[in-house]
Amino acid sequence: MKKRKGFTLIEVLIVVVIIATLAAMIIPRYFARTEDACLAEAHQMLGALLRAYKVAIDTGGNPPALTDAFDSTQMAKLGLQALRSGSAKFIYNCTAGGTSCTATRIIG
Repeated sequence: MKKRKGFTLIEVLIVVVIIATLAAMIIPRYFARTEDACLAEAHQMLGALLRAYKVAIDTGGNPPALTDAFDSTQMAKLGLQALRSGSAKFIYNCTAGGTSCTATRIIG
């Protein structure tokens, strides 16, 4: 009797089906987590902007409207560092006085 070497087609197909099933369960969870992380980043940045406006108002300043969180001069007026544009996922805007701040998602 000859010894068989290798795998049969059925064995290979079963392994492929198992891997595809595991990937189908894991991939959607991964993308949901990355979206949650992006939203948490925006929430944290908006909180930092609002706190910076409150500090500027409490110290007697009149903080300007924020139109570009990547502009170091605008962010320095609030006592914050400018964001790095390469890794940004949102555009942040605040009204003068910090009464409202918004984060707009960058698509792409």
